[in-house]
Amino acid sequence: MLAALLTLMIGCLCYIDLARVESAWKRDIDVLSFKQSNQWQLKQNQLAQELSTAVQPLLMDAALLQSIKTLGHSLRENPSVTIQNQLEYSKVYSVLGGYWSPLQTKNVSELTLHFASGSSISFLKNRVPSADRAGGTGDELTEVLNTGTTRLSFSLSRQGAVYKILVPIEQDQTPLAVLELNSLLDVESSAAVLLHKHLVEVLVWDQVRKQMHPSIIGDWRLNSASEPIASWWQQGLIATEKPPQILQMSDAKFLVTWIDHSRRQMALLIWSDITAEYKSYQKDRYTHLIQWLFIWIILLLVLYFTFRWLQKKQTGLIDHYQALMAVEHQDLDQTHARLSLALRSSNSGFWEWNIVTNRIRFSPEWRELLCLPSGENEMDVVDWLAVLDPNHRQSHHQDMMNHIKRADAHV
Repeated sequence: MLAALLTLMIGCLCYIDLARVESAWKRDIDVLSFKQSNQWQLKQNQLAQELSTAVQPLLMDAALLQSIKTLGHSLRENPSVTIQNQLEYSKVYSVLGGYWSPLQTKNVSELTLHFASGSSISFLKNRVPSADRAGGTGDELTEVLNTGTTRLSFSLSRQGAVYKILVPIEQDQTPLAVLELNSLLDVESSAAVLLHKHLVEVLVWDQVRKQMHPSIIGDWRLNSASEPIASWWQQGLIATEKPPQILQMSDAKFLVTWIDHSRRQMALLIWSDITAEYKSYQKDRYTHLIQWLFIWIILLLVLYFTFRWLQKKQTGLIDHYQALMAVEHQDLDQTHARLSLALRSSNSGFWEWNIVTNRIRFSPEWRELLCLPSGENEMDVVDWLAVLDPNHRQSHHQDMMNHIKRADAHV
């Protein structure tokens, strides 16, 4: 019973300790996931810096800005096609075309000039037939035209996932046009881009969609990815829009973090190899388990040897008192023998009345004095009183009752 209670106590303490180790591991996972998010934030800052640097030469070209403002003002006053508008349009297109080639070397995939009137001038790194072109920038463009503030964001374009910069070009604090530069999102080997499936059908070119991973999980479609994310996605192991999860590839463990972007247009999966951290966690957990197992065994051994010592001690005490009792019994037997010898020598006897059983026991000498039959050592008290002289029977019985009631110390 005591061993069972000890086992239960050790089990509870072991469970609490392992729960603490598990809690520490979850905190480590949160820290690792936070580091992944920070790394991606650094990537965003790098993309923002690259696009901001790429757009600076255009914004510093006073002649280009003046031509854009002139064309924007003209289109605002008269959106219809005029000779003047066509001349200004050709001039702006020519100047922008001169910047397009250098911009492509800086990973710019699209250069577009949007006018408030709805017209635009576009340069694309990968052209497709115009009949296959999808919609434009929508809400983001409207926001920049209304607020006059530069916007950097992840978004979907005709060419897929991009990081873009939208810069307003104003005259008298009135936005006339917006200069847009897009950079195709070239994620590292440890990341993958997810696109909302409905927006992919609306915004992305057909030939770009054909290059995407065909599998769809929930509302998301995998833009492009290397192993192991492609296999996980194919097997449906990725939990979309969920906290960080741990997945396995061969003997390696990976932490996969979900990052949502652009108002649910696009999301990012970042993974990193945490095999070393996971092995450390498993080792720590195994070590704690072995420690508690060792403590349990040690306590059971202590309990066992303590019990054996107490058992041995108890046996020794029992043997000791049994020896003492044997000596006392021997002394008692010797005393009884001497008493019997004395009684026989003096022709005396004794009797003993058991009040509980109401029986009287006689010694052999007393039995001989009363001339009782041989072998009859006990009789009922009534029979005993019957042996007495009738004249003394009542008084003798009364003396016995008084003695029992302690009214008289002698009978």
